[in-house]
Amino acid sequence: MMETNQQPQPAAPAKPLRFRRAVPVLALAIAVVYAIGIIVSNTAIAAFVWIVLTVLLGLLSIAIGLMAGAVVVKSLFAVAAELSLLIFLTQAFCGAPARHPANNAAMTVLFTIGMLYIAYLFFTTLRDELKGVYRRRLEEHPRTWEKVITVAAFIAFVLLFVWELYLIVAPIVRGLCVYK
Repeated sequence: MMETNQQPQPAAPAKPLRFRRAVPVLALAIAVVYAIGIIVSNTAIAAFVWIVLTVLLGLLSIAIGLMAGAVVVKSLFAVAAELSLLIFLTQAFCGAPARHPANNAAMTVLFTIGMLYIAYLFFTTLRDELKGVYRRRLEEHPRTWEKVITVAAFIAFVLLFVWELYLIVAPIVRGLCVYK
């Protein structure tokens, strides 16, 4: 038998989000429509330009929101199994007919540590996803006010989605017997 010394192939880079090209295109379209609105003095055309500008800003917000949603959902998928298992174990514990106070204390500690670990894992994965989305952009191009506004809107959408996840998980956690 002859051994071959092959180097392992590097992993393929992650596929970029499809909406990445939509944000600069929509921003350019907004700038063009705004410039036309400034140049044209006819009120009917100016009103039409403002309508188009509003629609383009809405499309830009949707594109940024979809990018942020994709990042949050990827991070959620990374911790979904752990979160589901922890909630299942706790609900099964709550349904047990005979429990001792020491069991309740142990389950409370286990659940609290598990939730802290899951939160750490979620935010670490979220941070890595955010770095992956904007690292190349920030390294390739200088910082402009358009980029700062886009990143700020993206972060605002991410925070909104994380808050909505909290609003979904919090009632489930509060309803568990370990915190009653």
